[in-house]
Amino acid sequence: MSPQDIKLENFPKKILSDIFNSLSEGVILVGINQNIIFLNTYLKDFLEIYNTESLVLTDVLKITKKDSVVDLNQICPSAEIISNGLVYSENALFIETFKGQTKLVKISSYKYKDFFENDISCLITITDDTKEQELEKMKIDFSSQSVHILRTPVSIIRNNIDFLKRESFQNKLDEKEKEFIKGLSEGADRLQNIVETMISLNDIQNEKIRLLSTSTNLFSLTREVIKGLEKTATDKNLKIYLIEPIYEIPNLRIDSLKVYDVIEAIIKNAIKFTSEGNITITFEKNLQEIALKITDTGKGIPEAGLKNLFNKFYHYKTSALNMEEGLGIGLYICKKIIEAHGGNIEVRSKEKEGTQVLLKFPITLKV
Repeated sequence: MSPQDIKLENFPKKILSDIFNSLSEGVILVGINQNIIFLNTYLKDFLEIYNTESLVLTDVLKITKKDSVVDLNQICPSAEIISNGLVYSENALFIETFKGQTKLVKISSYKYKDFFENDISCLITITDDTKEQELEKMKIDFSSQSVHILRTPVSIIRNNIDFLKRESFQNKLDEKEKEFIKGLSEGADRLQNIVETMISLNDIQNEKIRLLSTSTNLFSLTREVIKGLEKTATDKNLKIYLIEPIYEIPNLRIDSLKVYDVIEAIIKNAIKFTSEGNITITFEKNLQEIALKITDTGKGIPEAGLKNLFNKFYHYKTSALNMEEGLGIGLYICKKIIEAHGGNIEVRSKEKEGTQVLLKFPITLKV
């Protein structure tokens, strides 16, 4: 049953209490003065609170997100509302019990006009995410160990193939044998790329993005990326245009290798999914940020694809932004790298009208 379906005046208090107490998630009804009207049985046990008399919201909810305290007025705003519905929802929050334990939770809150008529400010639901988080950590740890184990045999394969590619050995081979070794080499390269991409993903999931920041000119860095991709574009009869800005682009303190990889990945896929036309790269600057814009004339992405584009392991076959075909983690990694710099990545696209990607860096990185 959705909170939206609850009409308090239609329920005797006993029935309403029984409904809330039967739920396997925490429920709080907060009064208009932030006093606690009701805590269900699940939440009392979860928070180890058994005497709720005279409690206010700040007594019950001690919420943090990473190292910062969450403002409870965000969760349950004291002001009246214009429209009914969800006012707050957040995962990966930490809540402290009355005995000092810390638990991982998801919190959602709802405000309805009917509630105000019954002196209720908001309804808050609390879901225990501890077990899910532990399971996710186990999956990440298993994945991390697996790809690191794969790294060694892949390196051995690469070293042996490099020996077979030496000129002294190649001179002994016929053309068919050379093609066979070339195919082995390309397959080994792809396997190594997959392993390294998965290692990067695991580092990101474990919040281990290490930035080696140096003073870097974003325009010059982009020009270097384009130099390495010109042949790929020319082979498809495409042009890459780098438009020099009319204003100076200042140097930024960024990890040039990681940002290079992001720019390269996006341009590569713009080329891959553009059959005719061009890729145009421009820059914008304002008081808050510097934006690098990559615009193609390719297939574009329909609205349904855009909604999930940044999700991990999402794979949209005609997306112009699949970094690794079949993996569906390319744009997720790109986004996390840009966010680690304090910036963000934005995608604008319409099907059959091309795609524009904006990489935005805060002006505070300026040196």
